[in-house]
Amino acid sequence: MNYSILIAEGIKSSDYADYDVMEFLSLKDLQKYRASHPEKMKYKYSYLLSSGIRQDGRHIGIVNADHFKKFVKRVKESGINI
Repeated sequence: MNYSILIAEGIKSSDYADYDVMEFLSLKDLQKYRASHPEKMKYKYSYLLSSGIRQDGRHIGIVNADHFKKFVKRVKESGINI
């Protein structure tokens, strides 16, 4: 199965339509990105491990979290190797 990791990030008081969305194909790539771009207090984050896209265009969420460390922990606990 092909998995992808999606991150949405934006300023806490802004509209969700203004959030930036990024896609990573491995947990290692996400960890490298976070090492060089740490989370900031004024931003809100949403992490999602997706197993694909439904016919209506929405992602099929497997694991999600609002913080990087919690997301990594949940992905590892799920047993999914990405």
